[in-house]
Amino acid sequence: MKDLFHDELETLDFEKDPEAARASINQWVEDVTKGNIKDILIPGSLSAQTTVVLANAAYFKGSWASKFDAEKTQKEIFYSSAEKQTFVDMMSKKGYFNHALNEHLGAHVLEIPYEGDGTEISCIILLPPFTPNGLDTVLEKLTPESLQRALDDGTSREVDLKLPKFSFEKKYELVPILERMGVGDLFQSTSNLAGFSESHKIQLDDAVHKAKIDVDESGSTAAAATVLFSFRSSRPLDPLQFHCNHPFLFLIYDHRSRAVLFAGIYRGPDN
Repeated sequence: MKDLFHDELETLDFEKDPEAARASINQWVEDVTKGNIKDILIPGSLSAQTTVVLANAAYFKGSWASKFDAEKTQKEIFYSSAEKQTFVDMMSKKGYFNHALNEHLGAHVLEIPYEGDGTEISCIILLPPFTPNGLDTVLEKLTPESLQRALDDGTSREVDLKLPKFSFEKKYELVPILERMGVGDLFQSTSNLAGFSESHKIQLDDAVHKAKIDVDESGSTAAAATVLFSFRSSRPLDPLQFHCNHPFLFLIYDHRSRAVLFAGIYRGPDN
């Protein structure tokens, strides 16, 4: 491991002071994420029996290439479901954006670019029709290939855009998720992690993931009859109305590497 990771390895004394080791790891994650992710390891999560901790942290702060006017942000209704509506701070602007109506995904796809010389990172919004299974259909059909086809089919056009201003933080226990993905044997005593150490039996016991995103007028730090957006119309409006007033999927996407840097679903301020 020393040959592979060099300076990325740090030796901590789990046996004598596991709490000090936990604090050191938490501080490293907090430093890398500029204070956004704190206390990823809770008290008691490490013990004298701990042999290794694999920690990964990433941070992205992007400013919109064309910012929203904060004075135009106002309270509007967000339809979390046909039975539940709430008010959100809705940002709005008109401008030219890369847009596609993708029949395969069953959603409108809009690209909101971030500023920066040479950067090709954008926030991609996938907005399905406001139906009970609209978002589930998108998630079932979304693959790297289908996403790339949707982006390639996009054309620049004038858009009347409305997007909620939001911030949320989530923590996930990854073991059940990894088990459903078919890699749960990593956490079994029969797993072979001999490549980590020639002298110690290494076993993974747990995995956690914590993520936070803020979206506001400056950028990101990540069926009711009154709904103004429909999936298809025989005569498209000019400009196109792209009103994110019901659940949608968002991605922070790097076009150069074709990599999703961050992904999330917004279902409303309480979801």
